[in-house]
Amino acid sequence: MGIDEQEQEQLLREWHWFVKHQYINLILKGCFREGLTPQQAHKPSEFTNWNQVADPDELESYLSEIGFLSEVKKQLVQDYRYYLKIGKHRRPEVWKSFDLR
Repeated sequence: MGIDEQEQEQLLREWHWFVKHQYINLILKGCFREGLTPQQAHKPSEFTNWNQVADPDELESYLSEIGFLSEVKKQLVQDYRYYLKIGKHRRPEVWKSFDLR
């Protein structure tokens, strides 16, 4: 590729950071709606903070608290857990199907 090993490692770290935040955004997509308390409505902004990576257990707990933990969301949380642990997609075919724009 024309880059040294250190640059390649940095690029991979940045790529993984970006993918983690894409998972967080997919998990939270559509959860903001009427009837949430101010604290519940503010919570997604804490999860999507670019300076940190949200914990899958916290995301799952939050979605459960607001009544938004569907089977699809549970599977996405599992995908995210897997990615954090292994560094690869658990269901690459599902990941490719999402519109990440």
